[in-house]
Amino acid sequence: MRAPLLAIALLLLTATPAAAAAASAPPVLVLGPADGVQATRAGKALTVTFGGDSARRAGVAGKTVSALCRPHPGPSELAFAEDGPNASSGDGKVGADGVAHLKLSSDVPVDVCELLSFDADRADPTVARAALTPAGETWIDEAVRASALHVLLARARTAAGAYRPATALGAGLVALDGPDAAPPAAGQTGYWTDGTRAAATTLSAAGRPLVIQDLGRGVLRTNVLEQSDPLSELLPDLNTFSTKPPTSPARDPEDDPGASPYRGEHALTPSDGVHARADGRRLAVRFTGRAAKTLRALAGRKVMVLCRVRPPASPFPLGLRAADFHRAWTRVPRRGGIVRFTLAVAPAGVCTLADDGTTIAEVPADATGRGWQQDLHALGLLVTDDADEDRFAPAGATAYWPTATVVAHGRKVLVAMAGPGAPVPVGRVGVWTDGAHRAAEATVSASGHRAYLVDEGDGMVRTNVFGQLDLLTLLGSDSGE
Repeated sequence: MRAPLLAIALLLLTATPAAAAAASAPPVLVLGPADGVQATRAGKALTVTFGGDSARRAGVAGKTVSALCRPHPGPSELAFAEDGPNASSGDGKVGADGVAHLKLSSDVPVDVCELLSFDADRADPTVARAALTPAGETWIDEAVRASALHVLLARARTAAGAYRPATALGAGLVALDGPDAAPPAAGQTGYWTDGTRAAATTLSAAGRPLVIQDLGRGVLRTNVLEQSDPLSELLPDLNTFSTKPPTSPARDPEDDPGASPYRGEHALTPSDGVHARADGRRLAVRFTGRAAKTLRALAGRKVMVLCRVRPPASPFPLGLRAADFHRAWTRVPRRGGIVRFTLAVAPAGVCTLADDGTTIAEVPADATGRGWQQDLHALGLLVTDDADEDRFAPAGATAYWPTATVVAHGRKVLVAMAGPGAPVPVGRVGVWTDGAHRAAEATVSASGHRAYLVDEGDGMVRTNVFGQLDLLTLLGSDSGE
């Protein structure tokens, strides 16, 4: 799971989210074998055929497409196993006959190729998938069905975080007695909710039950984690993002000539000496200690502050609405260590100070924001690039290493847990395996919030991580405590 899922999560941290849209819009279409998209391979030579009118529907006729090809061994693979040399990529132009010839970067065994068009006007460039093996065909079938389950849960969920009953979601759903109920007959989708929790399930073409459950408090449990598009990258209508206020100034108030003088590697936080205090609609950001040098460099420049309240917990990334953000601008004084803003409403949550598009500081405006920032800092321990050093099992393994072996092979921040839910010291990452098919990693923030990923075996994963990841695009994973 660490690659590609956590690798994709890291890409998400640097991506520009899509513009806001209504949750009732249809999901972005990703074509597949059923739409006439086929692929064959001979060594590094990949031939992709867009049959029928699929090239037109995908918007790739006469354009260059990129292929990213990966293996997908099967649903029972170890979620935390180390990946081998598992990806191959290439580019090629789609001809008038709908055929593209691509030269892949390697001849490693792969099952599925994702086809991307960077000319397409869409939030995610993925336009189609093609299978190269029977395992690839199975994976694509499950991806189509699992994404539909994701869409169902996302649309059933209200802005307040409650779930609508099956009767309010239209025809075609089979109401289930409980979250673990068996799927209905082939071709049908089962749905269950108690108002705060929900589950959706269906059968794959091969008869495998596919399950996605929202267990509440942002906990996701599923046996089709990767197939369900957990980061909502292919569903921008369900995971939208806009920080543009309803009434935007005609010109950017940050009209200073030249780029920002700030050259720090990460946003300053309270641990660097930046603190915020709110008094009604007024926010004072104070720079002390080593942060005072940064304020002197910004003296005389116009800067912006953007404050956001923590959203309700979600198993998948939530859409971020313009109404949830509050902005203000001011000029940095040439004397003193305080920058003062006046917002339209009392600031809350976490506030980000920026200068001409460069993030300067991220500070909590209240106790809720302080806890949120601490939670994001802890979450960063699980999704940082350094986490790639953690190894639970070698590539192709059928059983996990013992816990002690995982600790010995991983980062210094790792500690052994007695079980998947055992305590973890703040600032450390706990790991555990049963030496067979179950494993877990977790971290606890200074606020007491626990972020975790658990492989329950048989392809079932339980985690509260993914619903928080899109927030890192705004606030960064370096938020301090």
